[in-house]
Amino acid sequence: MVARGGRGGHHVAVRIDLQIRDLNDGATSHRSFDSAEACERWLTERPKLTEVLGLRSEAVPHEVNERLKAACRPLDAEETARATQLDRAADEARAAAAEARRREEEAAAEKHRAAMSDLPADAPMKLRYRYDRGVAVAEAGDSRTPSSAGLKFESAWSPDVVCDRT
Repeated sequence: MVARGGRGGHHVAVRIDLQIRDLNDGATSHRSFDSAEACERWLTERPKLTEVLGLRSEAVPHEVNERLKAACRPLDAEETARATQLDRAADEARAAAAEARRREEEAAAEKHRAAMSDLPADAPMKLRYRYDRGVAVAEAGDSRTPSSAGLKFESAWSPDVVCDRT
């Protein structure tokens, strides 16, 4: 496509690709045009129950993009109702998937907590030292307290202790 744009009105060759959705089944696809005029004609005569979601082409000049937006036939009442229905169904599916992920994560966390509670007292333990909190158990769900052997390393990492490295 040759579209007017840029400085000085020079011509920029750009292929126009639209992202569209079939309002019968919600399937998305794309439609390509070799000229802005062909795309503009298609947009004004947009097929029934076809929604234009936007441009897929990134190199379309702003002026051409605005002209194409203005040319797009608005959705009629039936199309608007179907688009709303499809959007609502997609939102519900996303919410159900998020809830399923949350339940899976919660079950995995509970399983981890149960596994951590069954550890013997002398099992190795992951410790974390923070200058402002000292030594603490690093593993989430591990309710054991660090042993005196584990706590002795706090003094080695404490900024108040000078270590002789010679």
